[in-house]
Amino acid sequence: MDKNSITAIVLTFLLVFLYMHFYGPKPKPAQQIVTTNSVVQTDSAVSTAANAAESTVKASEGLSSPVSGLSKYAGKLTETILSNNLVTFTFSSFGGDIEKINIHRSSTVKKGPITTINAASNNWEVPLRIREFGKLNVNNLILEPEFIGKSDMVFTGTIDKTVFVRKSYKLKPNSYLLQAGMTFSNLSSGVVSVSNSFSVWLGRINKVSNKADRYAKPRSIDVCVLNDGKSKLERIKPKKKKPLQTVNGPAEWLAVKNKYFTHILIPKKVAGLVGVKSIGTKKNQQVSGYADFSLSAIQPGGTVGWSSALYAGPTDYDNLKALSTTVGHGGKYVEILNLGMFSFLAKPILVYGLKGLYKYVHNYGWAIIIITIIIKLITWPLQTKSFTSMQKMQKVQPELKALQEKYKDDKAKLQQEMMLLYRKHGVNPMGGCLPMLLQMPIFFALFAALSRSIELWGAPFLWIKDLSLPDNVATLPFSIPFLGDGVNPLAIVMGAAMIGQQALMPSTGDASQKRMMYLMPVVMMVFFYKAPSGLVLYWLLNQIITMGQMFYLHYLKKS
Repeated sequence: MDKNSITAIVLTFLLVFLYMHFYGPKPKPAQQIVTTNSVVQTDSAVSTAANAAESTVKASEGLSSPVSGLSKYAGKLTETILSNNLVTFTFSSFGGDIEKINIHRSSTVKKGPITTINAASNNWEVPLRIREFGKLNVNNLILEPEFIGKSDMVFTGTIDKTVFVRKSYKLKPNSYLLQAGMTFSNLSSGVVSVSNSFSVWLGRINKVSNKADRYAKPRSIDVCVLNDGKSKLERIKPKKKKPLQTVNGPAEWLAVKNKYFTHILIPKKVAGLVGVKSIGTKKNQQVSGYADFSLSAIQPGGTVGWSSALYAGPTDYDNLKALSTTVGHGGKYVEILNLGMFSFLAKPILVYGLKGLYKYVHNYGWAIIIITIIIKLITWPLQTKSFTSMQKMQKVQPELKALQEKYKDDKAKLQQEMMLLYRKHGVNPMGGCLPMLLQMPIFFALFAALSRSIELWGAPFLWIKDLSLPDNVATLPFSIPFLGDGVNPLAIVMGAAMIGQQALMPSTGDASQKRMMYLMPVVMMVFFYKAPSGLVLYWLLNQIITMGQMFYLHYLKKS
């Protein structure tokens, strides 16, 4: 293997590192999970929630607050719920708004229950809360329950004694989809002009884990806009230097997400503008979204309405795909998964590979192993071609070194003689690296599918408790630079397997090149050490099979 081949391999590993390093952000500070096992209808003493909300206001970096003065309602507000087997929505008479969303434990959400909204800690920036209604004050709107049914409820009240508001909610069984409607009736003798000043919050979403995760993408607002009649997804990330970003409509829907859960606001009529507010410090930024809608002026005694659906559930392919059928309105919901530039490969790996195999083996660890074997069989010819090319390069090394010595002072002549030598022996100097580069899209697709799959979240395999986390089996009393204090055996064995694979590769370079190639397994082990164990399991098995392939080609087949 000449210097060009060595350089290509180094660049390949560097490409892997850059993809893994920049595809996800740095670990964020830990935040406690807020969960609940049950929610009941009750009178709420909300002084604690009010204080928490107002303290959040003070820490919101000067941004305006929708909940100033909430504490004066302490002890006077009521809570009601809508619940099914998948999700519980808790509502408050403060605005008739969602106070909490609790996702229940299920076959998809293995670590439930999970709270994705807590209005007090989220400054009451919650889905379906009225943010603006013309020039009327909606910040301290109180709506009382008018009707409470098993699957639906209605809140009513007035805005500034001018507009009568009716908010209705409906939750069907076995669904994460909440249907919501609002009607506004003019009680005054004059016209109430709303114009483009009717705005509704999508809000923020809570973290779901108190463990730092470098592979969790920064929280973002996804906006599906219409452009020349075609739906297009725009992803807006938090920006410290630009606390408010806007996306011009028409916007068919907008979504806020963390790694495994999402809230999607799907209005019946498109939004004219979407606002994205950046919140928090540089190391822990998040976003809160809202949408502006056009409502006609309300004549005296007249009524106008607005309606929307809200999806609050896991960011998994099946549920997002089903939304296209259930509510339609632009589709493209599966793009919230954000499977990266190689999504055309990642999607079938996730849908038909991981999820499809699970139906038969009932364990995601075994599904990953089978996927690895299938992919290895597909790429076997490429790997064989690469290994064969490296063997040919090994054979011409003596002649190559002789040429380098003979023409060391004539670079042009050296290159010419090297090309003739390669042609004589049928050697492609890049033949050992190109097949490896061709396999990179498959690796990146697997990386995206495995590191973002909620199916692996909490999924056990052998000694591994959670395939979405490192397979930590012990904690050291000290911390190792770059590795931390955890003992993760999969990554350690993977590093050893890569060293073994390197030992089986044909030796074609000088001593310094050999040392560099043996350094690669150590570097890769460091990169993979805190990666999801499902991804490490794939890479480890891939290395073991590759070792077997090399042993067969180099020893058994030759003999």
